[in-house]
Amino acid sequence: MPCLAALAFIIGVACNTAALASTPTMAAPRSSTPAQIPTTAASTATSEWATPVSQEPAAGICGSVDGPVVEFRIEPGIPDPRCARVEPDQHLKVVNKSDGPLDLTIGTYSSHLEPGGETVIDALFGDYLAPGVHLLHVPPCCGPELWLEGGSN
Repeated sequence: MPCLAALAFIIGVACNTAALASTPTMAAPRSSTPAQIPTTAASTATSEWATPVSQEPAAGICGSVDGPVVEFRIEPGIPDPRCARVEPDQHLKVVNKSDGPLDLTIGTYSSHLEPGGETVIDALFGDYLAPGVHLLHVPPCCGPELWLEGGSN
């Protein structure tokens, strides 16, 4: 039975990712990053809040992150960390440590990252995510969870 639940979760993530794949993207270099690291800035088309997938994370451990930036590294096969508690006044940075390109989506933001690349969403979590647990979609599987516990900014 646990295998069926895991398979249903993976299929659900894949279906949600496919539905979000049409989200418009706009990549731009970020000058504050060294030239040898490809960097893009994610963009959005709307200012609506993204609906959480749940009110509590599936990952067993979901630690808090200090500072204004919450960084996730997408390692081969798994994100690091798998889950993070985030505040409305923090924002997201994602680094591609995998061997291949990645297409990321969270809320109305999306970005394409080459291996070794990184992207920063300058918008604060409270500006585009409703309180609850959100997935950073990283097809084909296994993006991290962000648990926004506070309200909007």
